[in-house]
Formats: sequence, C-alpha cells, structure tokens
Amino acid sequence: MKHLFRFFIQAYWFLIPEKYRKTCLFRESCSRYVYRETTENGFLAGISAIRQRFLVCRTEHSLTSENGTIILYLRDGTQIREDEIAFNLLNSMKPMDAVNIL
Repeated sequence: MKHLFRFFIQAYWFLIPEKYRKTCLFRESCSRYVYRETTENGFLAGISAIRQRFLVCRTEHSLTSENGTIILYLRDGTQIREDEIAFNLLNSMKPMDAVNIL
C-alpha cells in the first residue's frame, strides 16, 4: 500500500508541474512532506501526515515578527517556526512588521 501511495504522489508531481500548483505555507511542500513520511514511516504515517496538513493548509493565518523571529500562526492556534515557513511568505514579510494574510 505504501508503494501505491508513493506512486500516486509521484504521478501528481509528473502530471501537475510545480508552477501550476498552489503555493504551500510550509517550506517542505505538503506533497513532499507526505511522501517523506510515507517513505520513512509507512502508509499509515503518510495518511496521518496528509490529514494533518489538510486540516491546517489554506486556512486563515497570520505572519508576525516577535523579538526578531518570524512566526506563522495558523487558524487552530498552531505556531510554525521560521525555519518551516515557505520562503515566499518570509520574503513578503517586512522586518519587524506584523502582517495578516487572510
């Protein structure tokens, strides 16, 4: 089952070029994260990873700078560290400003 799941992710990468996909909030894209979790920890871990990312992705979020560190707050209250935030979001952040992205 793990191999079939990984095949579907690879097919997604092949059939839908990256420039046509929605921009991910996370530095490691959702499909890459799910693929890695499936490869390293098995099918159930991959399913859990996709479920977790699906619940937080594309929801309301805010990007703030606190004490020189940028933090992404998700709708459910989850805090994402700067080293996990997608570069495109970090580049849009002005130093020491708080920006709400809805």
